[in-house]
Order: sequence, then C-alpha cells, then structure tokens
Amino acid sequence: MIRRENHSQSVIRVCPICLKSTLSIQPSFLTFIVPSTYSCSNCDYKGPIFAEVPVEDYIQLLNEKEGNTEQLHVNVDIIEDDE
Repeated sequence: MIRRENHSQSVIRVCPICLKSTLSIQPSFLTFIVPSTYSCSNCDYKGPIFAEVPVEDYIQLLNEKEGNTEQLHVNVDIIEDDE
C-alpha cells in the first residue's frame, strides 16, 4: 500500500477495478494471520488490495469520468488514520 506523505488530506478506499467506493471488509476469524479481504458490491471484486485516494482527487476523477462540467457532491465515509 502506497501512502502520500501529506497526511492532512482525507482519503477514501476505492475498488482497484471499477474505482467505486463500494468496498466492504469481509469478516474473518483469521484476520490476525492473513490480510483482510475486501469486496466490491459494484463489480464483485474480492481481494486484499484497494486503492486509497484523497477525497478531492476522487471527486475530480468522477467529474472527469462522467464528463460533468458542474461539480459533483459525493457523500463518502472518510477514513481517519489512527496514527
């Protein structure tokens, strides 16, 4: 996992396949041994890899992808680092 040096930005986890913020963690009793598995409800991706993107960049990406000239307002769950 690659992190930006600027920790002041809020980030969101997105699916590495479809770039949607529809990831959820699959519960497992082996979490302390193996990495968590993430599941995307949009494209049925399942795996340990996710993209962590600053919220501002994610909104800009959605605007470019949709070809919108007006700004989108995205309701996202922001991940707070406990560091």
